[in-house]
Amino acid sequence: DLAELYRNIEDIPVQARLSVVGSLGIGGEREEVLSLTRVLLTNVLCHHWPDEVNVIAVSTPGTAEEWRWIKDTPHLSSIQSHGWAERSLVAQLNALEHELQMREQQIEALKLLRRDGSGAQDIEAPLPRLVVIFDYLPSELSHPALDIIAAKGKELGVHAMYLTAAGDRVPGSAGAVISFGRKGGRYFETGPLGYNLTFRPDEMTREQAERFAQALRLIDWPSQSDASQPPE
Repeated sequence: DLAELYRNIEDIPVQARLSVVGSLGIGGEREEVLSLTRVLLTNVLCHHWPDEVNVIAVSTPGTAEEWRWIKDTPHLSSIQSHGWAERSLVAQLNALEHELQMREQQIEALKLLRRDGSGAQDIEAPLPRLVVIFDYLPSELSHPALDIIAAKGKELGVHAMYLTAAGDRVPGSAGAVISFGRKGGRYFETGPLGYNLTFRPDEMTREQAERFAQALRLIDWPSQSDASQPPE
């Protein structure tokens, strides 16, 4: 019957809803994880202006080269300043913590302006949204920046992508998990209404990501004060 015939639909895109779930974990073999992360990031960056979305990567000096292509995009966050790749994990997280605290203060200031409390809960997260790549961080690592993102990252407009060796190593605060197995990938969102889907992942090499970043640099991006027209 029709229900059985269309129980599984092939060759349609699967949407990883980062703005809905808040943070996302990707677990599996490193090359598979990195390839899919490039796909997800390039999709985010090509659909949002630099004034809307920024990105940084928190990694060890030994893996920083993997994220060099991000530095060539106009979406690189100002947090990731010169010499970022040579900083220790703690130093990178300290800089991220400072950004999170500034966003907390900004939201609290907006709430205070609404002294009667009306609409205080409707305050949108500040722009630009920030996507933070955590590249296979040690599982025992503890830092206030990680705690803040886990507790209220989405409220602050900060979305983490946790890259790990396996899906069960993704922090419990992540709203969705992508894991890899022999039969492809699985995308699972927490909550009773969340997606639970299997998929064949798209792939992207680092060289392709580098070419993508260079192409983005050629675009004449409008400023936030002149965002009425799309870039040329």
